[in-house]
Amino acid sequence: MSPIALGLDALLAALLMSALVLGMRLNGRLKALRDSQASFVKAVADVDQAAARAQAGLADLRAASESTHDQLLTRIETARSLILKLEHASLSAERVLSAAPAPQAAPGGRSLAAIAALAEGRTPPPPSVSRRSESVRSPLTPPPARTRPPARSAFDEDLFDPDAPLDLGPLRGRKDDRR
Repeated sequence: MSPIALGLDALLAALLMSALVLGMRLNGRLKALRDSQASFVKAVADVDQAAARAQAGLADLRAASESTHDQLLTRIETARSLILKLEHASLSAERVLSAAPAPQAAPGGRSLAAIAALAEGRTPPPPSVSRRSESVRSPLTPPPARTRPPARSAFDEDLFDPDAPLDLGPLRGRKDDRR
């Protein structure tokens, strides 16, 4: 063989070796790229599942908030109707008290309440006592028996706080009560 042929064979062998080394490096990089792509696909699938769970959670939350909203509206309407009934009963009671006749005078200038007090052995009230003050208990009379209040339903306990003062101002609907 001639030296030129040997030189060309050596050059060809060197080029093949460099191509082999470059191919091995490229193969390593492609393998790393495939691995990272697989982990990326897995991460995208995890994010997709999390988004689906979040959507389901939002749907449940929306349904729960609508249910709670409906329950609150029902309770508010019930409370308003009870307030109207209470106001009506209060006005009726005031009308009855204002329309009640004055105590009748018995023969001899004494009222019926004074005569009844004398009959029971109590001291009669002074003649100028009104009907409302007759309901005030005298220190000589025993206190009335305490009655147990009726049991309240769980609905009332959830709706009303027994220790809170009753404030009907904003619910009456007058323009001067609005804030």
